[in-house]
Amino acid sequence: MAKWEGDTLVVHTTGFKDDLWEDAFGNPLTSTAKLTERVRRPNNGTLEVEMTLMSESYTAPWTVTLT
Repeated sequence: MAKWEGDTLVVHTTGFKDDLWEDAFGNPLTSTAKLTERVRRPNNGTLEVEMTLMSESYTAPWTVTLT
């Protein structure tokens, strides 16, 4: 599901398979995971993507921002 919040595109993803890895280090990604991506363009030529992952595999959600 995706929607606009002002100038930010917010994408919610669910329904992951239990046997996936979250990253190259082998951290687990289970079917309970919920990924929220917030994509915005703060200025011409710059794209910012903030990703927040919530899952039973971790004690708290964590967020990473890529520019």
